[in-house]
Amino acid sequence: MKPEESLAITERVKSMLRRHGVADRKHAAQLSMLLQISPQSTYKKLDGQLQWTLDDILAIASAMKESASSLLDDPRETQLERAVLRFNDGEIDCMVKVGAAPGPLSRPEYLALREHDRWSVYPASRAPDAAVIAIQEIVIRPLQAANAPRIAIIDDDNDTAELIAMVLDSKGFQTLTLAGVEELQSQLRERTFDGYIIDWYLGGATAEDCVKVIRRTAGEVPPILLLTGNIDSGLANESDITRLMVEYGLKPPFEKPYRVEIIAAELVRSLKEVAKANALVANAPA
Repeated sequence: MKPEESLAITERVKSMLRRHGVADRKHAAQLSMLLQISPQSTYKKLDGQLQWTLDDILAIASAMKESASSLLDDPRETQLERAVLRFNDGEIDCMVKVGAAPGPLSRPEYLALREHDRWSVYPASRAPDAAVIAIQEIVIRPLQAANAPRIAIIDDDNDTAELIAMVLDSKGFQTLTLAGVEELQSQLRERTFDGYIIDWYLGGATAEDCVKVIRRTAGEVPPILLLTGNIDSGLANESDITRLMVEYGLKPPFEKPYRVEIIAAELVRSLKEVAKANALVANAPA
């Protein structure tokens, strides 16, 4: 996380606390209690000397009963959501401001339906019957190159998945968040991914089913990164994780508190390894 990004989050944290009646002089004490860290560490976070972690953001937003994304987003853009504008045989990634179902006298130009982690937007004249939500605004930006690595983030905690996706998107990745193995199987029938991030504990199951589906469908090449915060609690069995690491060639899992910048760096490194291996194969003598 860049220093200016950390400072921006600090200002949003302070603003959120003020909205909930926490006076400025009590910010440090309140955060120290919420994050279960020392007052000294809290002051360092507020002064920009320590970075905010994903767990920090989730804990603060949860305590305040607000969206965690509001601490990462520019407040002017909190109403914009990820979408795909579909037209003829093409599509464009975009951001949209979502309205409501149009009334009987309304004539919206674009209609949308929710699909997985984003909206599918259509010109009203060609929208499917299921697209019944009016779109108030469409913003198209060159956020990602067409060949940006596509990463699937599999986590049944939507807030965590979306926050990881937002950070990776800002690093030049294309991300798709999925809730579990069924959504993963559905997506793999339609597209490929360059890498995967999977939370170890997915409701009543583990990441093992997802790993097996990926290796059976996509082969041994795409890197798979595991996330876990449950080893100490006993929900994540260390022997199960190590067995999967050996059997499927996985790296050690990232444990809480998650450092998304480090996860992004590991993705970059792993994808470079894949590209280098592919180049050696392509240049090998026949």
